[in-house]
Amino acid sequence: MSPGPPPGLWRNATFLRLWAAQTVTLTGSAVTKVALPLVAVTILNLTPQQMGLLMAVEIAPTLLLRLPAAAWADASSRQVPVLVACSLTSSLLIASIPLLWWMGLLSFGLLLGMAFCLTSVSAIGGMFAAPILPAVVGDGQLVEANGRFSVTRNLADVSGRSLGGLLVSVLSAPVALLVDAASFAVAALLTVAVRVPRKPQHVPARNTASLKGLTLGFSLLLQRPFLGLGLVIVGYLCLANGVVSALLVLFMSGDLGMSPSLIGPIVGVGSVGGIVASLLVGTFHRRLGAQWTVAVAVALLTGSFALLPLARPGALGLVACLNYELMGSFGASLLLITLFAEVPRQVPSNALARVMAVISLMPEVSTMLGALLGGTLGTSLGIPRAFAVSFAFALLSGTALGLGLAWRRRLLLKRQAMVGG
Repeated sequence: MSPGPPPGLWRNATFLRLWAAQTVTLTGSAVTKVALPLVAVTILNLTPQQMGLLMAVEIAPTLLLRLPAAAWADASSRQVPVLVACSLTSSLLIASIPLLWWMGLLSFGLLLGMAFCLTSVSAIGGMFAAPILPAVVGDGQLVEANGRFSVTRNLADVSGRSLGGLLVSVLSAPVALLVDAASFAVAALLTVAVRVPRKPQHVPARNTASLKGLTLGFSLLLQRPFLGLGLVIVGYLCLANGVVSALLVLFMSGDLGMSPSLIGPIVGVGSVGGIVASLLVGTFHRRLGAQWTVAVAVALLTGSFALLPLARPGALGLVACLNYELMGSFGASLLLITLFAEVPRQVPSNALARVMAVISLMPEVSTMLGALLGGTLGTSLGIPRAFAVSFAFALLSGTALGLGLAWRRRLLLKRQAMVGG
């Protein structure tokens, strides 16, 4: 007798446990997204160049570890224990930052080392998490499940970043990091209860840790033009966002004169756009299809950078930052949910983590290069002009999309002519 349909997400206990663990982790991490840059700005008084280097170091480990970790995850049947270990390790690393501060030992070099280690653990945990969601929900529920995770991620940004700004104002930036350390410990306890059903592999997972095994992810991606085009577009946008992300907190605190209690809510409330996009992504797909949903997302993301070069203290600065956060979050959620929902549909399950790693490689490289470029431009030209460069890079994503769609249309017309002939 064939198995019945998978249970609805609200009745899927395994999905709910995984969802709860991610909710706790993401909320605490959102606190750190505000507290860690403020540690750099208010405690260590870093320059724009150093802020760019800090962000680049946070990204670099993924370039070294994501693919090997993905191959390991595809070959392993113990994703949950590794996730638990990663959560506990992250908790200890984050808790060590305020400890070093209290001891008077915190320096820029140590902060760089901590950022590198945290990202390394996150890269491993992320790749072991990638195969779990498709394993615990049905194929027809992937868009809905990804949408719920995206809603959670953005709600966590709203609450966590606002909480982070408040904690920094009331306590201090290092103390606020203890909230994230505690969240990873709680997430580890919740993850222990996740039970992933075993699924038969259609292709033996041999040599997955070798170069040959890793290149499978590249070849599978290149065979799928929609995913390949999306990867190029995301690369341009992440280059632009890397420039802005490396400098935004420094810009808001210094050039715009905003307090930590205001910075936190601004960068947090921007995630409301992501929440709305996550709720509407199904409607966009039904009415526009994946291709035009990507086009709308790219237009919104490009527009989110437009006002930043014009930002000045007062209302204009506030509007520019809110536009970047709200419109950018909406467009990014729309784009990423669309692209990542297509991956499990188009690739074999035993290569899923590797393809997820490959499709994440271009954004990671672009964001890291953007952060380094942003630090250099912010030092040499000033932050507003660096933001103008980021807007130019965002415009390139629309150019890439237009050329890619025109190329696909030309191929389609050529195939139709061959069939007609």
